[in-house]
Amino acid sequence: MPYWFEVQKVKLPKDKDRRRKLNEEDKQEIKRLYFREGLAIREIARRFQNKCCRRMIQFILFPERYKRVMEWKMLRHWDYKRDRHTIAVRNHRRYKASVLGLKGKKKIEKCIK
Repeated sequence: MPYWFEVQKVKLPKDKDRRRKLNEEDKQEIKRLYFREGLAIREIARRFQNKCCRRMIQFILFPERYKRVMEWKMLRHWDYKRDRHTIAVRNHRRYKASVLGLKGKKKIEKCIK
């Protein structure tokens, strides 16, 4: 049964959402470093090594590469690992509940009353 914040579509603030590795300012900084200052992708990756990898920087700079990779995965019948995904979703729900200040698991029945 889903948590109440999933039914109510409560969104986390972008700075608290751990699924996002880079914010919009970081992406703009990466584009500026590459296109205006002429830094190599490897050098930019070293600057952002705690946030993302070199491949992510390539995807930010060249979105067509990301589309090509996703098409390739779909052609190869790429599938996700269900057990791993279940654990990740569970951990994210618990984190979201802690950020929103909830104690325990509030279910839909409590929200409807």
